[in-house]
Amino acid sequence: QPECQAYLARKGFANPWQLRSRLQRCSLNRAQQDPYAPNPRSSIPGVTDTTPLSCRYGHPSYYNAAGGTCCGWRPHFNWVVATCEPNSHQQESNFCYGLPACVAKAGKDSCGAKINYVAAYQYDGTEFVMLDESTAGILHPDGVEGEFSKGTGWEQVKDKFTWRSGDWTSKWAPWGDGSNGPRGGTPPAMMWVLSADSFY
Repeated sequence: QPECQAYLARKGFANPWQLRSRLQRCSLNRAQQDPYAPNPRSSIPGVTDTTPLSCRYGHPSYYNAAGGTCCGWRPHFNWVVATCEPNSHQQESNFCYGLPACVAKAGKDSCGAKINYVAAYQYDGTEFVMLDESTAGILHPDGVEGEFSKGTGWEQVKDKFTWRSGDWTSKWAPWGDGSNGPRGGTPPAMMWVLSADSFY
């Protein structure tokens, strides 16, 4: 790619292998990673197998660049929805201070997020295929639907996607145990659709 070649030239590298020789390589710890890592192989024909895409150069941990816990992550991505809606274990959060009171209300009295559904799609080389396990709404053979005003879709299924909150009062995301959980989206392309009447 021209952008990559230009970057290497600016840094004084003749090729990617010369750059690689200057980078610190982390050490993979499979015993720590495997229980949490999604399945690298998809059940959808044509989708990239991420087994050889495990990056060993660069590291998501700022303080432990050679550590094995995060080393070798593969490119799997998914969505997180965060709102100020209160729940049974948290009533407010840092990101929700100073906002109108109605933002922190649930249901029809809320002036905050009014979500119909969230859909996830994986590109298989020809078209985008919906990922049922990462889609929050009413699933049908031909797609997904939901209407906040009728209490359908997101409102019916969001409890199945509850995620640990903290910085935001409430969070939702597709999650599960390692290869038994959602695989998420992977290269070459993925897409997410958030259908909402409003999203403060």
